[in-house]
Amino acid sequence: MNTFARSERVNSLLATLEHFRWYRAEGVPGKFDIWREYDGAGEVLIPLDDTRPDFDRLLGKAQREIFRRFGAEAKHAEALYRIKETTALDESHWQKETSLDGGLIRWTDGELLYASARSMLIASAKSTREARMYHGNASAFIAKQFIDDCYMGQTAIGSYVITAHTHADKRFHFSRRSEEVASQTPRLAESVSGREILQTFERSLDLARRCLDEYRAKPTTDIFVEAVHDGLSYEFIKALGDVTRDGESAIQVVRHSQNLTPSKHEFTFTPVESPILDKVATRFSQAPASQDVTLVGEVVLLSHASATDIRVIRLVIDSGSSVKKARVRLDAEQYRVALEAHSNDAMLQVSGRLEREGNFYWLYDAAGVRVVPTEQRISYDNLPLF
Repeated sequence: MNTFARSERVNSLLATLEHFRWYRAEGVPGKFDIWREYDGAGEVLIPLDDTRPDFDRLLGKAQREIFRRFGAEAKHAEALYRIKETTALDESHWQKETSLDGGLIRWTDGELLYASARSMLIASAKSTREARMYHGNASAFIAKQFIDDCYMGQTAIGSYVITAHTHADKRFHFSRRSEEVASQTPRLAESVSGREILQTFERSLDLARRCLDEYRAKPTTDIFVEAVHDGLSYEFIKALGDVTRDGESAIQVVRHSQNLTPSKHEFTFTPVESPILDKVATRFSQAPASQDVTLVGEVVLLSHASATDIRVIRLVIDSGSSVKKARVRLDAEQYRVALEAHSNDAMLQVSGRLEREGNFYWLYDAAGVRVVPTEQRISYDNLPLF
């Protein structure tokens, strides 16, 4: 048996053990691990060094012990792991501590947790397309596409846990127009992968965790506002506040689609943080109304994060608004026009919705992006004096 197949067998068995809430108790790195049940009733040795002559015998013994204890459920957990590996299904877990025995939870609390998990995934899909403090009905097409393509996994053993499975490699279109364009000219279609949406989800959790930590030292919601353009939104924060209410909670993101060994990141939250998140959500919901404007100004900053395909410029506004500066998110073609304006020391014109978020102004739904020829600009230095 080759090394890859042996590693797959080990990873499959470890995933099965985690499914049943076992934990790594001790071991020797690269040699073996000893896993135990939380109540100490069971123990298995998992070999890690596939050069040992008894590797297959020890691994088979561990697998038989788990199957003996859990029967068909263990085989089901192993099969689910293989499906996730072969179809690039990543997963997210919401775990809620409950005062009731056996992982039971009050019906209304369970319903709220499911609704919150759904809202967080939807908000992440929307923020992947366009980061906003308050999404409302914006980016509804990609949000529906994504949530309709998610799967709900079985509740895991232990505290109350729900699981979502997402396709990492599938593309999700920004709009129906993009979907139509994809069939004719795929390179012009605007879309993101499930992996990118889950990256936004994970980044938003990390931002929320770090902002809450900073809030303890400096209790101001400004730190949350500054994180809006990395993925935080009213919808995400409100849902996270509902998750953390009335019990400790943890959210875990597991990537099966990137490495041979699945990567895992877990974020924990406590009930005392729920009022803080509620306060932030209230501030986000009261964002000032937007204005439809056409701005003309100088491009003074260009930023392209190639990993997420995000393109942002900063515009020093010459006309179209009393606001002095605004940040604008552009698509690839619009960004090319902005580069042209910047390299030629020319003005750029762009239309959209101007909104204030914290100390910054952002222009959304950018359209009509063009370079303003020099001869069309008014030079106040050449106006006659009276």
